[in-house]
Amino acid sequence: MIKFILFLSFIYFSSSFFFSQNINKFYITVNDGLHISISSKYAVNRNNSHSLLFIHGSNAGSWIYEEHWLDYFSENGWNSHAISMRGSNATGTLNNKQFVTIKEHVRDLKEVIDYFSNHKLILLGHSYGGLVMTKLFEDKTYRNKVSGVIWMDSLPPSGLNKIGFRFIFKNKIIRTIRLLFLLLFSDARTEVGRNQLLFYDMCTPRNDVYKYMEMLKNDTYVSLDIMDLRENLPLKRKFTNFNEWKENKSKRFVMSSIGDFLIDSWSLKETANLVKARKPYYFHGPGHNIMLGSRWREGADVILDYLNSEF
Repeated sequence: MIKFILFLSFIYFSSSFFFSQNINKFYITVNDGLHISISSKYAVNRNNSHSLLFIHGSNAGSWIYEEHWLDYFSENGWNSHAISMRGSNATGTLNNKQFVTIKEHVRDLKEVIDYFSNHKLILLGHSYGGLVMTKLFEDKTYRNKVSGVIWMDSLPPSGLNKIGFRFIFKNKIIRTIRLLFLLLFSDARTEVGRNQLLFYDMCTPRNDVYKYMEMLKNDTYVSLDIMDLRENLPLKRKFTNFNEWKENKSKRFVMSSIGDFLIDSWSLKETANLVKARKPYYFHGPGHNIMLGSRWREGADVILDYLNSEF
């Protein structure tokens, strides 16, 4: 009996140790002294010399990639890292600042890229994280410091200003009516239901949606300075010379889920046109947060297909 108990104890502590080591977490100290949290999962059977760096959107953190994607991409041979940007729960701010700016995020991202200078880095930015990447590439130096860039359901260079207008007046009227109907007359009338519809899919268990909502709340204590963002959106004149992009080595891919009600096709085209990427790729996927929910694998497989064909 004692041997059996000891055996169970060994299994318990061994498994606890294993899972605690599943995601490697460390910090990169940037110039102003803030410690930027990085989550990493290294490939067991690495089939590529490149490394991935995932960048989350506003009011989120690296945990959105830890849920599924870091494991999935590392299992498929890719060293995978995810940043928790300034203002997130994992990284925080200095001096209890309540607002962060896009310039601060760009500056931090530059230092993280420099930290990984020995890697062939591929950036993958989601939502606001995609806009941060676009702003980053105003600096021509950093266009050549990465091997590839993937914008996932990204905010466009014009920011938030035009999305609402386009949603009402330019989106397909049937799509708009359907969304309004769901918000007013279906299970989406509840807060959990609205989140399920807009950010995930109706197959995602409500308990998971609630869990994600609680996690996201932890990343809302520090807000993005919206007024500052309006004044510091990517400048089109910084991207006018096509040859500068054509000559640099970084490959660019813009993608979005058709199920995303928040980012429309005009937004993706705007990003693709500015950064001289190929035509945006649309896949039949879930809502805005493509890395979470029951259909997380669909967006991941689109990215894997692209990575395996291009790198």
